Amino acid sequence: MRKLFTLLLSFAFLAGIQAQTNLFSADFESGMPSTITLEDRDGQEPYSGMVNYGFNSTIPWVVFSGFAMSHSYYTPAGTSDDWMILPEVTIQENTYLTWDAFVGNPSYPDGYSIYLIEGSTETEIFSIAEENGDYTSRKLNLSDYAGRTAKIAFVNNSTDMYVLFIDNISIDVLNEFDYKVLEVANPGLMAEGEYGIGATIQNVGYGTVSKVKLQYTINDTLTTVHNFPVNLGVFETKTVYFWRKWNATLGTHSIEIELINVNDSIADANAANDKANKSVEVKSGLTKRMSLFEVGTSVTCPPCATYVPPYLEMVDSIHGAISMAYQGEYNPSGSNHPMYNFSKSAVDTRISYYGLQGWPSTWINGIGDEEEGGGLHPGNVTEYDVYANTDTVSYINLCIEHSGINASNEASINVKLTSYEDLNLANAKLRIAVVENDIEYSTAPGSNGEKHFTSVMRYMLPNATGTDLPTTIAANTPFEVTETVTLDLETVEAENLHVIAFIQDDETQEILQANITESALSATSGTHCNWLLNNVELPQEITEVVDFIVYPTTTSSLVTIEINSDDKEAGVLNIYNQLGQRISTQTIALNKGLTKTQVNVSHLPEGQYILETISGSIAGRSKFQVIK
Repeated sequence: MRKLFTLLLSFAFLAGIQAQTNLFSADFESGMPSTITLEDRDGQEPYSGMVNYGFNSTIPWVVFSGFAMSHSYYTPAGTSDDWMILPEVTIQENTYLTWDAFVGNPSYPDGYSIYLIEGSTETEIFSIAEENGDYTSRKLNLSDYAGRTAKIAFVNNSTDMYVLFIDNISIDVLNEFDYKVLEVANPGLMAEGEYGIGATIQNVGYGTVSKVKLQYTINDTLTTVHNFPVNLGVFETKTVYFWRKWNATLGTHSIEIELINVNDSIADANAANDKANKSVEVKSGLTKRMSLFEVGTSVTCPPCATYVPPYLEMVDSIHGAISMAYQGEYNPSGSNHPMYNFSKSAVDTRISYYGLQGWPSTWINGIGDEEEGGGLHPGNVTEYDVYANTDTVSYINLCIEHSGINASNEASINVKLTSYEDLNLANAKLRIAVVENDIEYSTAPGSNGEKHFTSVMRYMLPNATGTDLPTTIAANTPFEVTETVTLDLETVEAENLHVIAFIQDDETQEILQANITESALSATSGTHCNWLLNNVELPQEITEVVDFIVYPTTTSSLVTIEINSDDKEAGVLNIYNQLGQRISTQTIALNKGLTKTQVNVSHLPEGQYILETISGSIAGRSKFQVIK
């Protein structure tokens, strides 16, 4: 049976856009608005599972978890013709229709059309054959229909797919010059150090804006004013960082960002959306929070072969993210399940713990689909979601120590938990896992064709239930657990084994901190702690991906950087090591267009590094490796 996977809604999206004149809006939080008309023109019987959501042969759209929901899953299979008709409006110049949409299962993507209805005339003005699995914001300029009074309809016209979600429908007449400050882009909890203050801005006007002037204040004291080159389309967003950095000291601080004008001298049309505020707490004793991305998958699950490998690759490519896959039993018959059979008890315990409702599923720091229960679909998790869950801090430091493998194939693992504030853990457990990072079969072990597997959970110590933690752990008072695992070296490869430790609140299932060993269990010894951030600049997430190229990605001497800039301006190049510490800074003069420069990295030790460029108008980041 096809299962519903709703999208992780932890990231910022275009919702409830404010404009000068709103002609209609619906967010479906209080049900289906009475002004909307529903028409079921196909008259087909829904599949039995759809009836549970309130569908029948005469109800084409329902409201489910704050979304308008339609389906095309019928018995027998057929084509949907389900209409959701908005109330009549008079369209003016620069009127835009905006909405958010996604499908319940990317393997069965519904499409839809939008119609303009004038009396008995129905004109298609938009269509999409397959909507995205990701929560997607869309817009449609209705200026071509200015002066006409009409209704607008959303029509699910899919054949034998699954479910379609529509949300945040709005019809607005835009101002000419209207930029909105959406948020202060910095996190609400920081360590001491220097930070670039970021502002996420959005163009909610129809006029051409090439420059915006922003200022930021700290604790009501003006810090700096800066002009930022911009070239955003209607409803597009961008995160910019001020050149002058803030030296964050201990305490609670108020950051306010305000838009002053656009195009040097033009007043913004809507002063009500020109400010954003955030309260920021700066504390000592903070560590980088490592985030754990768990996946339930199977060698007999066809969608697992499509979605899980690229998902794990994406997670593993992002600094601060840890992946772990539970190879389960989707279809017990017809295939081998060697990885599941090896770790059956631990896999079953973890899958049961989360209440997996469909394959594949993923949980981010223990949190899955908060609306429906179970996990999220990996195909619905974006790189932005991964960054959003790794750009955080914690009071908890987990140190993992191992001392190699003895003659009896035993490995001793010690995990030490230290908190820099008193910690209350009434329902928390420490869980320790041994994962194998690279498993290759000459013949696919299951029916979905996969042969190569990464981040596979092999052992959990002492078991998947974990170790109870004290209700209270005093600040700077370590709590230690030592476990021994006997390795089956006929099956697992020691050089590919790593240890993951994580603290999980069993009441909320949230994972509060995690860590992974960089060295393999086959190494003589190794100690791996979370990164203490006192007086270290924590690199900020850059939400804009720019034309920024670094090559070669592996070097012993020089790296070349190519940057495309919208304007001639000053910039800075930062290099960060694997601990998130900034180890090098240099200024760079950017040309309008292409700038090409080289950086000598021959003095750096072997390892992975991040090169970051920041200026008034662009921001980007790329990884490179130094070898000797």
